[in-house]
Amino acid sequence: MQSHCSLLTSQKRKENKSVVRGGEEMATIGEVNLTERHEMQWKFSDGSRTLAAGRIVLKVKHRSQRWDFECKNVGGGVFCISGSAWGSFVRQNKDAMLTLYAKEEGEDFHRIHLR
Repeated sequence: MQSHCSLLTSQKRKENKSVVRGGEEMATIGEVNLTERHEMQWKFSDGSRTLAAGRIVLKVKHRSQRWDFECKNVGGGVFCISGSAWGSFVRQNKDAMLTLYAKEEGEDFHRIHLR
């Protein structure tokens, strides 16, 4: 039986990809095209290798909006984001390409980019 977390086989993962923001590079944690199957959870490999082990509250920001998502390490550098806030976010942003970036120094949140 295939899990809802099996998107790694359907997406092209780019390890350690980064973008420049304000003259500094931001390391990419993961990227996904949000679909209905991601409403329950999104499983990904941490391309930046910066996420903490165990269960964490992943604080994210896009423009002036902020969200708190449940995130846990499921082993081998693989993480899973789930919960009601995540499901609501995916429903509101279905078919968008989401990129999750590592925290920048001095910030207590991760940036996301939606396109």
